[in-house]
Amino acid sequence: MRLPTELDQLFAIDDGSLPEIRIGGLDEHSIEAALDLILSATLAPAKYGHEAGSDAPPGANHFVVKVAIGGTEVPELGVATFEDAVMLDYRMGPAWDAERISALFELLRRICVLRAGAHVEIEPEADPKLRRAFQKAWMQYLTRKGAA
Repeated sequence: MRLPTELDQLFAIDDGSLPEIRIGGLDEHSIEAALDLILSATLAPAKYGHEAGSDAPPGANHFVVKVAIGGTEVPELGVATFEDAVMLDYRMGPAWDAERISALFELLRRICVLRAGAHVEIEPEADPKLRRAFQKAWMQYLTRKGAA
């Protein structure tokens, strides 16, 4: 299935960047649960682990994982925790098709249900048109899932 042009620009066209998706509105408990959820879906041990930046909670780290959600393998994701959020970054490229984006959205949805008020957004540095396209696709996904 062909991706809409805007999502193609966010996922399939590799411009060398590592865009970030932020799941905010979390607390310490839901961040731990989100990490457990991510790690339970990994296909291999996490790699590249290192201490996160100064705005991360004590003991937080950044690592890279390859996960499968609902039987669909998702390209590698970078995972980092912050005081009220989990950040996922991804390498753009042709590996992202509609099925893999849907699997990523399902992972995001599963993290969001861990805490009322959790929300998802693409990095603020992204072009406003692309941010709107991401939010539209995200809301459409939630509507299809009956979670909007």
